Amino acid sequence: MGTKRLRGSRTGAVVASIAITLPLPLVFTVASAPYSPGFGHVVFYVPFVFLTGRALLMGIELRGDRMIVHSWFRNHRIDKQAVHRVDVLPYSGLINGRAQSGIDPLWQFCRMLGVRRAGRELELPATISSRKTAERSAAVIRDWAGLAERVKRPVPNHLR
Repeated sequence: MGTKRLRGSRTGAVVASIAITLPLPLVFTVASAPYSPGFGHVVFYVPFVFLTGRALLMGIELRGDRMIVHSWFRNHRIDKQAVHRVDVLPYSGLINGRAQSGIDPLWQFCRMLGVRRAGRELELPATISSRKTAERSAAVIRDWAGLAERVKRPVPNHLR
């Protein structure tokens, strides 16, 4: 079996990195326009270029019997036989300070995947996406791992 990258598994990270990294350098460039560009400008832009570049490499890959989740600072390698459950969870990660509150719009409207492996729950905030994309990704992973399809519970109106 070859490599399969899950469609939409990195879109949320790319959008977040652009939303965070684009405005700040623009403000800095406009504010420093009267001054001559120097080494400080180059050093200032390096982290932003790194974040956007890293976001483009993020996502979920299914490689044979191993799932690889590329996140901001590390890659998680999970064997197929170790996956016991895949859940869609409200987003709680780096962007919102791991907040878990109904007031936080990211927690309300964005989703991430959670994988139960070898008796341990692993939350994957790097998989931030819409509810529809997260459900589709979870279904693909469940099918790949040979897990039963999750029974869908009715979604309360306030979470739609």
